[in-house]
Amino acid sequence: MGQLRSIQIFIVGYARRPGTYTVSSFSTLVNALFASGGPSARGSLRNIQLKRSGTVVTTIDLYDLLLRGDKSKDVPLQPGDVIFIPPAGPRVAVSGSVENEAIYEVSPNTSLRQIFAFAGGLSPVSATQEAILERVDGHAALRSENIKLDEEGLGTPLQDGDIIRLLQVVPRFDRSVSLKGNVADPMRFPWHEGMKVSEIIPDKQALLTRDYWAEHNKLSSGSGGYHDELTNSKADNSLASALAGDKAAPTRQFNGKNDVQPAAPDINWSYAAIERLDHRTLTTHLISFNLGKVVIEHDATADVALEPGDVITVFSNADFVTPQAQQTRFVRLEGEVRMAGVYSVRPGETLRELVARAGGFTEKAYLYGAEFTRESTRREQQKRFSDYLDQVQHDLDQTSSTLASRTMTLEQETTMRQSLENQRIAMERLRKTPATGRIVLDLKPEAKGTDALPEIPLENGDRLLVPSTPATVAVVGSVYNQSTFLRNPDVSVRECLKQAGGPTRFADQNHIFVIRADGSLVSKASHSRFESLPMYAGDTLVVPTNVLKTSRMRGFLDWSQVISGFGVGAAAVNVLK
Repeated sequence: MGQLRSIQIFIVGYARRPGTYTVSSFSTLVNALFASGGPSARGSLRNIQLKRSGTVVTTIDLYDLLLRGDKSKDVPLQPGDVIFIPPAGPRVAVSGSVENEAIYEVSPNTSLRQIFAFAGGLSPVSATQEAILERVDGHAALRSENIKLDEEGLGTPLQDGDIIRLLQVVPRFDRSVSLKGNVADPMRFPWHEGMKVSEIIPDKQALLTRDYWAEHNKLSSGSGGYHDELTNSKADNSLASALAGDKAAPTRQFNGKNDVQPAAPDINWSYAAIERLDHRTLTTHLISFNLGKVVIEHDATADVALEPGDVITVFSNADFVTPQAQQTRFVRLEGEVRMAGVYSVRPGETLRELVARAGGFTEKAYLYGAEFTRESTRREQQKRFSDYLDQVQHDLDQTSSTLASRTMTLEQETTMRQSLENQRIAMERLRKTPATGRIVLDLKPEAKGTDALPEIPLENGDRLLVPSTPATVAVVGSVYNQSTFLRNPDVSVRECLKQAGGPTRFADQNHIFVIRADGSLVSKASHSRFESLPMYAGDTLVVPTNVLKTSRMRGFLDWSQVISGFGVGAAAVNVLK
């Protein structure tokens, strides 16, 4: 069997890769064009010439091949053939609402109909009444004209440099009404004369979103126990606030198998809105109506008549901060409460009334150590705490920058720099300590029963944790034996300090303080007989370290203020350990 023969050809002119090519003797003109990359951006696609012995054997229009798949003009190549790609001829641009926006090379007398065929036709959303033709007028100016897309207009001949623009139809729905927001199916409805809101929202089922049913129908959030993350909504009115197990974090997490939470935010029954465009002035007006009166009470006087183009928006209570009486509020009762759980709060109900409704406290309840936390308080505490730490950081930076200009011994400089570094380390640890949102209930250590509770109005997300009476007190900080000790009756601060071995030589004995079990704080500086004060069950005695020795650098971090003023509580004590 004979060996395949190769031939040499030349591709010249406006080719992407002009040059000499060795191809198979079975190659055709189209094969060679593809091998060379075809015409360049300035080369012609419609007048490619095959020359043999100086004579044009054939010309090929690649539009026939590319747009219609017609390869009939393709011919076999012979040795020495020259493929010449001349510069592109007249070109016309088509943009806008066509299938293929592009610049097309046109032959003389090409019509608008033909150029639309090149572009794949008009798109389904094209405004088919007319096109805009932009043309160079006598090499002197540009002009534009509207061409109707009728038989006469489609036959308009085109010139080199023409630009044809096809507009889309205006995205306006005629004679329709839209429904959106907290609804089952946001959609458009055909409008008719006399149409009212009750036709669009016929019953309450139309307001239950698909997300609601997706959450409502969940049997489990995972296998082997699940881990839910509850994030507060814009209006902070979801049950997530009440159910969060980690009371300190803004996004709070808990584990459990039978947690209760709403499948969706509550509907705002008192307010919904209709957006209506005034076609005369092109201004939008809002028409509000009472959704509950329309859907629940079927009040004909509240049923607003609709006009074409109206948009009805239904809101949830997460979209606005609504009056408390209209909010769904959930409060979590835990610990030594007879019927611990999550409760829906009645309008005007107080903490004392809710605990009484939950059966009151058990015999082991230690009311003095009860933790009552509130999300709005936590956010306020966190902001003030962050502002305080920023100010302390600013003071530390200023002190550090002035060290270089002070005259001091090497030992003094080393001590001061070490003190500043200790403060910075404490600062970084404190920034990771979140506020708790705890509110001190101001109860007496011997408080018993629901009548001892204050009449605090409840907010959504409130949490009351009542521990059993602890048998210990704790001593932490700069002592020889940080520990938790069994509490003896009538034990004092002095005796607890002795049990812990007393203060170390690094202790700041002037700023010792006690964190009471109720969250309040008593400092040595605020009480003349501090060491004689009794230590109650659950109290923590804190002996801070005197990290700043000099008066001019003392007190960047006021630990009593940090713990009592910003609601970080015992969590900040870990920084002192």
